Amino acid sequence: MAQSPLRHRERDVKKQTELETYIQTTYFDRILRRANLRLLRMSGGQYELKREEPRDKTANKKEKAGLELSVIDHYNATERSVKTLSGGESFQASLSLALGLADEIQSHAGNPGRRRRDPNGLHVCGRRVRRAG
Repeated sequence: MAQSPLRHRERDVKKQTELETYIQTTYFDRILRRANLRLLRMSGGQYELKREEPRDKTANKKEKAGLELSVIDHYNATERSVKTLSGGESFQASLSLALGLADEIQSHAGNPGRRRRDPNGLHVCGRRVRRAG
């Protein structure tokens, strides 16, 4: 017995969603690796971000997509939600994610003639952020 066109379309949509989720989590993991290099440096080796794996079928949409984050606290040997970070720690985590994303994008630029990053640029930016805070 042939399947209905609607059922066939539903299966195709599910496969497409699974592929999109796979691609999304693959790039997110790459961004996290780059972000963690920065966060470990910013936090003096204390914090590292970790993508939460979906726990079960009752997980919310963000969890199912693998977008929930936890933080590993190397000083206390604990893992907890990023929602428990203080304001300053949240800022460091956010900044490291933004810089990790920028690093990942830059790694795909592929332009051999592109300018190198100014090594003093990050220090200047850091001083400005500290003065503004």
